[in-house]
Amino acid sequence: MTRHVIRFAHAIVEVPDPGASTEFLTTGLRFAHERRDDVDWFVPRGEYNAPGRPGLGLVEGSGTKLRQITVDVEPGSLDTVAANLDGLKHPWSRDDTGLRTADPAGTPLLLRVPEPEKWPQPSAQNTPRRLGHINFKLPSVLAVDEFWQQAFGAKKSEQIGKEFAFLRFGSEHHNLGLREGEGPAIHHLGFQLPGWDAYREICDHLAETGYSVEYGPGRHGPGNNIFIYVVDPTSGLRFELFTDMEHIHDENHYEPPRWQLSDRPRTMNKWGPTPPDSFLFG
Repeated sequence: MTRHVIRFAHAIVEVPDPGASTEFLTTGLRFAHERRDDVDWFVPRGEYNAPGRPGLGLVEGSGTKLRQITVDVEPGSLDTVAANLDGLKHPWSRDDTGLRTADPAGTPLLLRVPEPEKWPQPSAQNTPRRLGHINFKLPSVLAVDEFWQQAFGAKKSEQIGKEFAFLRFGSEHHNLGLREGEGPAIHHLGFQLPGWDAYREICDHLAETGYSVEYGPGRHGPGNNIFIYVVDPTSGLRFELFTDMEHIHDENHYEPPRWQLSDRPRTMNKWGPTPPDSFLFG
């Protein structure tokens, strides 16, 4: 199937105290911050980011809740996506911003053709570079997995039982992670780091500013990437800082590995230590 999705542009999330979350994101993770149209936007500081665009927007709400995922698509793809949705008898609408729909779990989606945007272009440091993937909690993993493939042209990269699936838009192993749970909700947002050497400085900086790592460093099975996880203490929003993600270049011969749920300890962290309950059940 033809690729339609380029990348996730950003997530917009409701949080109970945007001011406190802004402090964590700017001081702890050192995102650039700009407020526009009643949204607090956070821009990765790096050359990997699609020209400085924000990866996350926060708005005030009664709790932590996903409001919208914005998806950048290839020019000319919106009509094809609309036809795919019609073929699936799946509802959608169109306005000046793009095509609006939701996946079968109810995740609100805006698909748009990206245009040049003017956002701050701060200098690169050992900081998050770009939004690489979003990992969702939802009650219907396989239904949403099939939907993203059939409607948007995503490709399956790996699967663990019926409870976990990983999909990609291009060669990067996964841009979309699905896990069984109450939702739709974000389990974590994955932001790419410049490399292994960045972790020492970032972890030291987090400690110096009063924040701590929830889990890691380690290396996942699916994607083979190095990771740490950090949680915003006010909202509970979780961030994976990853590097060294596997790429899949031979589409014609790639067979997605399929694991059993009993293999989960091996797939979670090839280096050994298992995650805390906050990660598994949060």
